[in-house]
Amino acid sequence: MVSTKKRPAVDVTDIDQLPLKKSKTEGAAGSSKQVSSKKSKNLSKIDSSLTAQHEEVHPPTNDDIPDWPEVDLVDLMKRIEANIPQKDNLRYDSRAEKLNWEEISFGNYSATECKEMWMRIQKRVRRFRLLKEVLEDAKLWVSKPWTNFYHSQKLNRHPNLPKRPLSTYMIFYMEKKDKVSKENPGMNMTAVSKCISEMYKNLPDKKKQKYVAMAAAQRKEYEEKMKLFNQAHPELASKVSKSKEPKQQMEIGPRKPMTPFKLFLADKMNSHKNDSDFDRHAFTEKYKKQWRDMSDKKKVIWINWAMEEESKYQEELKDYMTENPDFAPAPVKTVLTKEEKNLVERVAGKPEKPPNSGYSLFSRIMLMSAEMKHIASKERMAEISRLWKSFSKDEKNSYQEQVNHMLDQYKLEYATYLESLPEDKRQEELLSNHPKRKIKVDKESKPKPTKKKKEVKDVQAQQPSDLFEGEPEPPPVNALQLFMKTFTSEAKNASRESEARRSWQMLPDSEKIRYRKKLHEIKQRYIEDYEKFLKSLTQEQLKEYSLQKNRKALGGSEGSDSDSATSQQESDSEHSLSDSDSDSDSSDSESSKNNSSSSKSSDSE
Repeated sequence: MVSTKKRPAVDVTDIDQLPLKKSKTEGAAGSSKQVSSKKSKNLSKIDSSLTAQHEEVHPPTNDDIPDWPEVDLVDLMKRIEANIPQKDNLRYDSRAEKLNWEEISFGNYSATECKEMWMRIQKRVRRFRLLKEVLEDAKLWVSKPWTNFYHSQKLNRHPNLPKRPLSTYMIFYMEKKDKVSKENPGMNMTAVSKCISEMYKNLPDKKKQKYVAMAAAQRKEYEEKMKLFNQAHPELASKVSKSKEPKQQMEIGPRKPMTPFKLFLADKMNSHKNDSDFDRHAFTEKYKKQWRDMSDKKKVIWINWAMEEESKYQEELKDYMTENPDFAPAPVKTVLTKEEKNLVERVAGKPEKPPNSGYSLFSRIMLMSAEMKHIASKERMAEISRLWKSFSKDEKNSYQEQVNHMLDQYKLEYATYLESLPEDKRQEELLSNHPKRKIKVDKESKPKPTKKKKEVKDVQAQQPSDLFEGEPEPPPVNALQLFMKTFTSEAKNASRESEARRSWQMLPDSEKIRYRKKLHEIKQRYIEDYEKFLKSLTQEQLKEYSLQKNRKALGGSEGSDSDSATSQQESDSEHSLSDSDSDSDSSDSESSKNNSSSSKSSDSE
């Protein structure tokens, strides 16, 4: 009998290590390919069976199911959609990485939590395209077959579209670039550009005229070619005109006012718009320098013009909102900077507010002295505080006496300034200097912040019992505060306030507009009532009212928060005549303070 030997069992995982017979002919090579293909098929079958067994043992869990409320998930989607650029052409995952998740974060959810939640949602939705969806894009592509989605916008130009002509400077640049690069072999392109720019600035007008003529000839040739192109492709010309229409329709409502510098720049640019060698960047830099070097007397002309335009805008906005009740204007910043406001007031004769304490005067003198220049800026106030503490009581009193004299002089000058103003401007000046009220917050009721977020100050209207007799109740600061005042009227606690803020975020735009309009009406009514209240006061009542305000502010600064509140009171009462009275009264007690209170006063400065 013929003996048969059993083959040894081969582990599947060792198939890759089995040696293949080396073939000497092409037929043998073909057989080796068949062996390798069979081997790969066997491996794939084994792999799929192992995967199936693993899934039976370890079924998929539902741990990654989003556990946020549906309302919050919808809000997250809206915020993500609002942060996607209009002309987005990135893959979904690349765009998700580039989104500003700090802006998307809301409520108690941090930026990281919002991003992680989106990544979990992303895994559960379809991320590939169907053929039908690709066909929709292909239908649009048929009308412009020269385009390619994966090419840049420059490469997607129509092949027959004429190239734009070069400007005067660019013609000069292209002519000199190679020459400058050869003369300076180690110079990079940025330095080459700067060098050519200087050459162009120093070019005489006669030589520059040559490049101006070349630019004009190129412009004329370009316009002729564009006419022929539009005649040959009228459908493209119509598309270009249609694409510009929505941009013009985006400007809804009255035109926003411009700043003094923008008015100045626009006026100067209009005088050069017909110049053949017009270079916007060069002219902008030129007029920026001219604005910086302009005298205050000339600058005030543009500032006054900007203020007139701003008041016109406010009137036009009121009329437009009356005609369009659903219109919600975007918040517009004042056209004047702090320096420009101070300049207008200084030219109008408004006196400068003096220091309100002996320590403030001493600090101001020391900061301007030569001996402080050799001390680091961060250590100067500490050194001034140390020197002030070393002074005797009489020395401190001498500084306080100077302050009292300066305050008396300031009150006389400020009263003269108020008399010189028209009635409406006078009331506006008094109202603008109306001090803000600080609200004391119990430390125990403050919830500990879990993550770094912007503080939302809950500014509530003052209670009627704290107001002066006949004084109107101040309105809420913004629409959110008005909403929160209504929302938290029944139960005022931290959880209720956070709930109110979240409810405000989920409120429809129409409801927010309604609250903004209501707040606008309340503020207008308050201004009218406050003007009537001020007019009704006698001189004695006005002084008493000023003293009462100062006492309230000082009362709010007691305890551990005295330093910060004192600093806030000084900033709030800046440029106020009524507060000057209270400063002079409070200054009488400055000399009787002990060393510890002097230390607090110095730290608050």
